[in-house]
Amino acid sequence: MLALVRFVFSLLVLAVLVWFATMVPLGDHTLWGHLKAIAGTHEAKDFADGTRKEAQKVADKLLDKPDAATAPEPHRHHSK
Repeated sequence: MLALVRFVFSLLVLAVLVWFATMVPLGDHTLWGHLKAIAGTHEAKDFADGTRKEAQKVADKLLDKPDAATAPEPHRHHSK
């Protein structure tokens, strides 16, 4: 029963947030309008591209696919 109450409450909160973001003007635009305008800038697109490239590098390292140009040299043990 408590899980159902939490679920309904969560849906209600989500509905209020969506209504606020799309219906309440904040200056010239709604919150959704501001977010769309920000996301459409060159800087935001550049940031997303850079983030995507760095995430791909991390994924490649995790999946053990080193890039030949950036792969570190193997560690060599020196004999004494």
